[in-house]
Amino acid sequence: MPSFSPYHLSAQFARSAVGHLNRVLTGRVFKPASPRHRRIESPTIHSPQRQPVDSNTIEPHTPTDEHLAIKQEDGDDSPAAVHGTHLDDNMDMESDDGLDQDASDDFGRSSGQDGRDEPIQSIEDYDENPFGTGVSPSLRGGSHNQKNADVAEEDRNDNSDDDDHDNNEHELKPRIDMDDYYESEDNFDDEYDVDSEDLTGYRVERTRVKGIATWPQEVARAHKTLALRGAYSLMPSTWNWDLIDHPFVEGLFAPADSEKKILFQEQSNRSRATRALRNLFELHIRICAYRQDGLHDKIADLIEKEIRAYNFSVEKDVKLRGYYDYVSPIFIIKFSNLKRAPVGERETLGQWVHRQAMQACHARVEQYHAGWAEREVASYPRFIYTFVIIQQTVLIWAIDTDLDEVQEPYVLASLDMSKRTAWLETSLAIAIAIHLAKDSLCAHRSGLPLVEEQDDDPDA
Repeated sequence: MPSFSPYHLSAQFARSAVGHLNRVLTGRVFKPASPRHRRIESPTIHSPQRQPVDSNTIEPHTPTDEHLAIKQEDGDDSPAAVHGTHLDDNMDMESDDGLDQDASDDFGRSSGQDGRDEPIQSIEDYDENPFGTGVSPSLRGGSHNQKNADVAEEDRNDNSDDDDHDNNEHELKPRIDMDDYYESEDNFDDEYDVDSEDLTGYRVERTRVKGIATWPQEVARAHKTLALRGAYSLMPSTWNWDLIDHPFVEGLFAPADSEKKILFQEQSNRSRATRALRNLFELHIRICAYRQDGLHDKIADLIEKEIRAYNFSVEKDVKLRGYYDYVSPIFIIKFSNLKRAPVGERETLGQWVHRQAMQACHARVEQYHAGWAEREVASYPRFIYTFVIIQQTVLIWAIDTDLDEVQEPYVLASLDMSKRTAWLETSLAIAIAIHLAKDSLCAHRSGLPLVEEQDDDPDA
């Protein structure tokens, strides 16, 4: 008969209860690592969902200061006039905490298959992926639940004689346009160490985005870079130690002898670069805490703060911030609380939010051109990467400033920052968009005016 051992009992308790509590407090989730190369039956990369714009119900409207206020970036140690960055449309509604369920329903009704943009998907707390709970970008080093995807695959392979079933299944299949299937530029795998299997999955999935074959090359490339996040190396191996307590990012480090392009890398301060990325990784912990405490109207402010902080760190690391006088191609539109939004009788809350966001984009494009003209710069980044924050939902848009009139934005990604299991892919999406904007600035660095140095001694 086995003897009773207090040591074995305490050790078992430490491994179970205490260990679980520690993982919850630190935000670490341990799952069995999956192999880097595995066959995934259903597409793992989902294109952002487009939502049709009801132009018949949108009337010209000039936002008042109460709902559409432009403000400069907070926490910046350099003058705002130097870099002209981060103009923000803060559309906070003074109201009680939370969001009406009726309001959230307005955002979750559309299928999102068409066009450049369809305002908003659900902005209320839900943890369900519209394509299945197990479907998400396949992040290297992480794990992936294929249960729902396998069930869906079995259903599709079922040779049932039911005509209704066949008709419904036929309706769910996207129409394949060969012009959308094949991409005009095919050197992505030459630059990044992405698997051909992942590229094939993306080429099929991109057919769900109508008109993507006619998108500008830079925007199409940005969409591809975001959609394939986690399928290629993003960080140098020297960052491994700095992020050692985030085990899911292990597969995102490039081999030391790799000659492929790495999107995240420091140029002046590795500690600052990894610390800023760590703050993005841990953002979901604070968002979940805010939701648990009922502080829903504070979530958008928190997300905005971290996006600004990360962009500040990236621009400072490559010696843009504080060295050159420029207008940042990063733009933030924030809706903190929409419970008392002045929605008209002929429009839904989603249409109102979309209309306000588009008006903010129009104003930003005008300021963007005016800012560069003031600096006498003729060549500058064409696209503005825009973050539309709606409580815990973040939409990543690309605005084309070369058009005579601002059109609907190109939607690059739609993120639910409150999903506990999506903390890595949402953080990477924000970081990738900011690095793409930084790269567009660096491409025009030679034509940027330098910041005028100020003498410390006025009598000198």
